[in-house]
Amino acid sequence: NPGCEDSLINGEIPHWIEVRGTDWQNRESGNPPSYEGNNMFFAGVSQTAELQQDIDVSAFTASIDSGTQHFYFEGYVRSFSQNPPDHSGLFLKYLDLPKITLLDSIDLGENSNTDDWLRLSDATLAPIGTRFIRICLISVRYNGTNNDGYFDGLSLTPDLPVNIKNVFQTSITDFTLSQNYPN
Repeated sequence: NPGCEDSLINGEIPHWIEVRGTDWQNRESGNPPSYEGNNMFFAGVSQTAELQQDIDVSAFTASIDSGTQHFYFEGYVRSFSQNPPDHSGLFLKYLDLPKITLLDSIDLGENSNTDDWLRLSDATLAPIGTRFIRICLISVRYNGTNNDGYFDGLSLTPDLPVNIKNVFQTSITDFTLSQNYPN
């Protein structure tokens, strides 16, 4: 449910868990317009709200544990135009199988862009032992009665985009091992 397009089930966003705040919902495109589709993630009225989803990546165990598996995350955030604007934050957490040990975390920042959707992305080499990637959406209200930090167009793929692959493949073209002089 990367764009919050699925219908709510018993008032809850399918496949996502409310960690803080109990009013997460899919807001229809309007003011502001959604990034894609008809809806976007909206935290409701909570002062600080967090929504999360755990993605099982255990199908990639062999390449993760050999140190060769990248995952590419992309998501879009924006805030309603007000002063001061509310903030949207995206975090990725790499977890082991029992989801107890945090192997790595990526903070894509707290953003308050009101002009347009801001694309946030990360291309991380999964730490050895990763079995789940937790996507966390955090929205903080600084003004008004609604928490207007929005999220849309979320995706996690088990590879790098072509333009990033080419940078990795062509950045090291040659290397040499020289004498360890003078030591």
